[in-house]
Amino acid sequence: MFSLGIVARFVMVLLCLFGLLKAARAQENPDPVPPPEASLKLFAVDESWQQFPAEARKEIDRSVLVAYASISSEHTSDAVLIDDGIRNAFLAAVRKHFQETASSASPSDLSDSMLAWRLLSLRKAGKLPPSNGRTSQPRLADRERVVGEIASRRAEDQFHASLDRILVDETGRSFFAAAVQQIDSEANLAHIRRAALALRKSRQLRPELAARLVDWPVLQQSYHYSAIAADLSIVPEQPGVYLFRDGTGYLYIGEAKNLRSRLSTHIADSDRKSLFDYLQTTESSQVHVDLHVFPEDSPGATLSVRRAYESELIRSRNPQFNLRP
Repeated sequence: MFSLGIVARFVMVLLCLFGLLKAARAQENPDPVPPPEASLKLFAVDESWQQFPAEARKEIDRSVLVAYASISSEHTSDAVLIDDGIRNAFLAAVRKHFQETASSASPSDLSDSMLAWRLLSLRKAGKLPPSNGRTSQPRLADRERVVGEIASRRAEDQFHASLDRILVDETGRSFFAAAVQQIDSEANLAHIRRAALALRKSRQLRPELAARLVDWPVLQQSYHYSAIAADLSIVPEQPGVYLFRDGTGYLYIGEAKNLRSRLSTHIADSDRKSLFDYLQTTESSQVHVDLHVFPEDSPGATLSVRRAYESELIRSRNPQFNLRP
């Protein structure tokens, strides 16, 4: 008869061997890890809003209006999108009023994204009280406008939503801030948000029809040019559109049946001499390449479709080394 101690040690050995075997198999066949940006989505405000009873929705909107009235003597509703401090004060005021007056839901049920979205919705419906907060602000620098445009385009590419909708959302705000940091680590984030909204209001940030009308998934990826030059295998061998950019704006936009193959030609000896010369004389760590990657079984595999998509991006983003379509 085996003693209990021998049996226990035997079981422990088996468990250790099983764990080692499992780890070895995991190394041989690692689970694919999607790029971090692939899974980012905005909070589903519409669906969440509809889950509240009608009376709760009225109470939430009432609290939003009262909270906005408390800041409107000094600030417009745009300030809630632009300035983190004003946004936090507004959200705290909404929750305080709701907690003191409402009876149909808990303040913990109210996400920051939804409350900021309700402010935007009430503004669009013409229900916000007049604001006296249109104080003069410092003039925006040209570079701030460039950074604002690129960060906005990156966010719109990712979420397929308007800039206002992105900036009311916590995930959208984080993505926008990360995009700004990538472009200019010393930029004033509030200034860049203001610049982006100014571009949108002056219709210089028009929606891009080609990017919005596609009915297949488009994977967004962004890399340092130096990273691609060092390891082309990070670029998918799929059809799509690629965009070179740096802190001065968009440099060049092109399409390809095979993104990896096409980008390899730009690195080796680009047929776009002006772009190639620029890349040779510019610090490569300052240049980024954004990829719009299409599934191989999508219409994006067709040349005419890719060129239409590419042409729309060239028209709206005005890259300096492209010939106009």
